[in-house]
Amino acid sequence: LPQARLVKAKLAIHNGKNDEAITTLDQLIQDNPRWGDAQLQLALAHLNKGNMELSQKAAVEAVKLMNRNSRAHTVLAHHHLRTGEFESAQKEAAIALQLDPRNIRAAITLGQSLLAAGKTDEALKIFEQMNTMLPGNVDVLHNLALTRLARKEFDKAAPLLEEILSVKPDFITALATLTAIDLQNKQPDKAMKRVR
Repeated sequence: LPQARLVKAKLAIHNGKNDEAITTLDQLIQDNPRWGDAQLQLALAHLNKGNMELSQKAAVEAVKLMNRNSRAHTVLAHHHLRTGEFESAQKEAAIALQLDPRNIRAAITLGQSLLAAGKTDEALKIFEQMNTMLPGNVDVLHNLALTRLARKEFDKAAPLLEEILSVKPDFITALATLTAIDLQNKQPDKAMKRVR
């Protein structure tokens, strides 16, 4: 049954068996070319493998076939962000959020695309709202810290990075950024101690 094979492909993706999922999904799409959910799962499997062009192609198809699906718009927004098409990323992420206001990944992608486009005030507003709704979320804290850094608010970014490291001590990006702030503040001893 096609539906059972789709569930099998979803489980394979969940278990990191993306090649197996792609084989199943390719066959499903060949038999049912207008099946949007199969296209979405194919986009996710290719995304997990780093096959960005194939993932984006499947995401475009998924959005065409399931225009009311928040996850499809989110995956497409991610691809637009990755390729520097910030306006398109903002548009797709905004659609995803209209369809599902609780779509955290879409909200993060919207904030990231605004930040990348230099709209730091709007990005800050989004990440501050998310931080209120999801306190302690490492992804949200990191993006909020990056927004503060883009606004040259180093004194407000540092505590956010410290909070990330208190939750996830192996978050190398936060460590590197904090060390850079220490060095910029002419505190090499503090930077060395932090790295040690």
